[in-house]
Amino acid sequence: MDFKYSKKYFSATGLIAKIGVGILVVGIVLFIIIAIALHPFQAIFLAGWPIIGGVIMMIFGSSGNMSDAEFDEQPVKMTARIIDKVMKKFDIEDKHVKMIDPIILSGYDFKADPEYLYKKGNDGKYRSNHHITAVMLFGPQQMYLYVYQINLTDENNPDSEIMGKYRYTDLSDVSIVNKSVTVKMKEKDEKIDFSIFELKKNGGEILVSAPSQNDAIIDGKISDINKYILKVKKQAETQE
Repeated sequence: MDFKYSKKYFSATGLIAKIGVGILVVGIVLFIIIAIALHPFQAIFLAGWPIIGGVIMMIFGSSGNMSDAEFDEQPVKMTARIIDKVMKKFDIEDKHVKMIDPIILSGYDFKADPEYLYKKGNDGKYRSNHHITAVMLFGPQQMYLYVYQINLTDENNPDSEIMGKYRYTDLSDVSIVNKSVTVKMKEKDEKIDFSIFELKKNGGEILVSAPSQNDAIIDGKISDINKYILKVKKQAETQE
C-alpha cells in the first residue's frame, strides 16, 4: 500500500482544479457573449484560450489525487478472505462455527484524536485514516472474536489485531449504539454521526466496538446472538 498516496487523499485541496473550473466557466460565458455580439469565429479566437486553459488546469489539478473509490479499495484488499484467515489463526474448521452465521463488520473509525485524519468525499461519505474490521464466529459454547485495525497513512504502524475466545456464559449482550463526534476538517468543526456494534461481558466491559450499519439486517443478527447467549446461559443454569 502507498501510504504517502493515502495521506495525500486527506491533504490534497484540489485548488488548481477548482481554479480551472472557474476559468472554464468564464471562458464559456465570454464565448457566448462574443459569439452573439460579434461572430462565432471571433469568439473561438478570443474565448478559446481560457476554455482550453481551464480544461488543462482541471486535468492537471485532479491528476495524482486518490479518489474516494481508490481509498475505499485499500482496506478491502487488506481484508480479502478474512474469514479463512481467522479460522486458520484460531485453528478451527467451518463445521466448528455453524451455530450462527459468521458476522463481519467493517468501516472507518471515528475519534476526536490528533492522529486521526478526516475527509468528506465527493459522495458525501466521511472517511478517516483508521479502518476497523471485526469478525465473529460462533461455536457451540464459545464465540471467536478477531479485530483487525488498519492505519492507512502510517507505514511504521500499518495494522494491529486483537484475538479472543469468549464463553457465552461470560457475555452480556450485543447492541447497536448511535454516536457522534466533532472533528476538525479544513480548519472547521464538523459533526460526524455514526453507528457502532458493541459486544459486552457480564460486568459491562466492552469486548468489541466496531463500525456498523444500523438496519434490519444487523438487527436480525443481533437478535440471533442475544437469543443464543440467553439459551446457553439457561442451559448452564439447569446443569448446575
